[in-house]
Parts: sequence; structure tokens; C-alpha cells
Amino acid sequence: VPRMTNANPNQNSRSSDLCVQAGSFVRLKTAQIGYTFPAKLMKAIHISNFRVYVAGENLLTFTKYEGFDPEMASDGYTTIGVDRGIYPQSRTITLGASITF
Repeated sequence: VPRMTNANPNQNSRSSDLCVQAGSFVRLKTAQIGYTFPAKLMKAIHISNFRVYVAGENLLTFTKYEGFDPEMASDGYTTIGVDRGIYPQSRTITLGASITF
């Protein structure tokens, strides 16, 4: 059990199983949807290929884990599965177009 102390005789900063939580999760990591316009339609405006798309990263996470991110980083074998309060992965939405003349 952690306690307040000046000295660290029992290594109170070590990881503990005092607040263990299930870290299982399901995540939609990447997705992309796009549309390529028909070549016949694009030929009229002198474009050989035209595609528009929307892509996303880290869109959804389903978990009962109470921390920031159930997908934790580790800096060694003694910290595997230990939540150090790492900032969660950012959600990114990208809009784009690919045009070939």
C-alpha cells in the first residue's frame, strides 16, 4: 500500500497492482473512403483522372478503461502495461483530391 515518506526504503514508487483495470479495447485505427469520377465526365474538362477522398486515423475506441489511452507505451520490461499518463493518440481527419491532367 503506498504511503507518504521522505525516504524510499521499500521503493514506494514501484508499480503496484492496487488499481488494476482491464485494458481490453477495440479501435478503428484507420479508414478511408473515396470516389473516382467517371473518365467520360472528366474528359470534357481535360482531366484524365480525378479522385476525392476522406481519411481518418484513431476514429473510434471502445473500452471500459478509465485512463487516457488503453494502448500504452512501455519503456522497458518492468513497465509493460503500466499507465504513465501518456497523452492519448490524436484523432486525424484528412480531406484530399488527386488530379491527373
